[in-house]
Amino acid sequence: MKINVAKPIRDYKGDAVTRVVEGKTEDYLIRSAISGAINSESKVKPMTAEDKAKAYQLSVKVWAKKEVNLTVDEMAFIKKKAGEVYGPLTYGRLCDLFDKPEKTDENPNPELENTDEYLLEMSNEQ
Repeated sequence: MKINVAKPIRDYKGDAVTRVVEGKTEDYLIRSAISGAINSESKVKPMTAEDKAKAYQLSVKVWAKKEVNLTVDEMAFIKKKAGEVYGPLTYGRLCDLFDKPEKTDENPNPELENTDEYLLEMSNEQ
């Protein structure tokens, strides 16, 4: 699924969540929330070497471009890690992002993405 990771996380009113970094206020971006979640490790629940490698590769991916294609497995990993470290707002916004994709000019029916109907439509366009 294609995700714009350069957008801010929104609060319950729909306003951008901000944070102060080095004395400057900036939007808290989806990519920051993703990389913060997947790179978090606790002494109670240490990450396996495999999960550390996955977190590293996924972090590089979300910081490389404004829009990234995330696989179902990558989204599941992000949701699992976000559920372990974030409160309801950030966790909920990430879940909404993955479970309720946005409409774009490129993808006017995101709810169909990766369904048989969508794949058939895409193969007919080629």
